[in-house]
Amino acid sequence: MAKYFTYEERCELQGYVKAGMTQREMAELLEKSIRTIRRELIRGKTALKAAHFKTYYEYRAKTAQKVYEVNRKRKGRKHKLLSDAQLMQDIEEAILMKDYSPDITLGRMKLEGKKYKVSICTRTLYRAIHQGLFNHISNKNLRFQNIHHKKEETAIKPKKHPIEKSIEKRALSILKRKQFGHWEMDCVLGKREAGNALLVLTERKARYSFIFRLQRKTQEEVIRVLDMLEKTYGEDFKKIFKTITVDNGSEFLDYESLERSITGNRKRTTIYFCHPYTASERGSNENYNGKIRWYIPKGLDIGVIPDRYIWETQHRINDRPRKILNYHTATEVIHTFFENIP
Repeated sequence: MAKYFTYEERCELQGYVKAGMTQREMAELLEKSIRTIRRELIRGKTALKAAHFKTYYEYRAKTAQKVYEVNRKRKGRKHKLLSDAQLMQDIEEAILMKDYSPDITLGRMKLEGKKYKVSICTRTLYRAIHQGLFNHISNKNLRFQNIHHKKEETAIKPKKHPIEKSIEKRALSILKRKQFGHWEMDCVLGKREAGNALLVLTERKARYSFIFRLQRKTQEEVIRVLDMLEKTYGEDFKKIFKTITVDNGSEFLDYESLERSITGNRKRTTIYFCHPYTASERGSNENYNGKIRWYIPKGLDIGVIPDRYIWETQHRINDRPRKILNYHTATEVIHTFFENIP
């Protein structure tokens, strides 16, 4: 015998009431006690208007179900978050105004030494948002909705590069992210017909990135950006950009031109190629590209986006605290590197 009425049972009960059955008969058919039937009839009691405007009362399954759901939500003790209005306000401000995730919000509060009446974990905060405890934020305000897409298997067509340029030949210390100065590079495409793109360079240890506009997704444009960076940093370029790991896109094929310095035939950096169709070997770069899509959606013509907006997007993402950086920002971490360039 089920303890609670289901909606289907309430609909059955509504039919029995209309048929004029007694409470004992209804209890036998639904396998409930008479006392349970009596309470259920009170729960679903609904005021209705007759044709002559006289009010009468009748049992309605929808009314009873709605009352049951409301009462069920009120069961249990009051959520501890509700006892700290300041914490709830600061959480809403961080998620809405600073574009933080719930985990980053709590991690940054801890890093900054903020004290509140109650202490909660990330899972509790996600649950509170899902339950609708906040007035101004809901699941719609969260960047990630835990949607996973099944990866389709793709036939690998390897590109031919010298074996010494394979990511397999890259030093183990680079893989372990023990040093600054090792970067990943990729392009974020705009509107297909426009042909423009963004060039994104991501430092592996700090997760800091530069974003540059490309008029066309070509090797000449990529070289132009690297030349500009070399002119900006001068002799420090080789210390800042020790290696750059790229995919097998046509814009990166002539690795010798990418490595060649503007001051002659000497080498300014070292290029390594990922395995074909293995974006995970540039994980930091791909993660950053995903965040760029928050602000510059697919299909948007990058040519019409102001330079200032691209610059603000770069800084907004770099100034976002990261759990993997112990809730520091990529900007804070990269500054320690630039301050200690020998």
